[in-house]
Amino acid sequence: MGFRWSTKRLADQNNITGWVRNDQSGAVIIRAEGADPDMAIFLSAIKHSPSPFARIDSVTVTSQAPESFRQFFISN
Repeated sequence: MGFRWSTKRLADQNNITGWVRNDQSGAVIIRAEGADPDMAIFLSAIKHSPSPFARIDSVTVTSQAPESFRQFFISN
């Protein structure tokens, strides 16, 4: 299972909404929203890679205005 699908599964398990996608450079971009405790669990798991086939080189976290997503999805 790929990184984006593993990320979606992890988000669904932790009540996280938003999206995940690859950018043109091959990096993965995640836009995630959820309660602080759920986000902490999600971020910790992302930093340790939800997929055994992926390597995490770095994680950058920024705050943005919430968009009130209804679910977590894989974007193109």
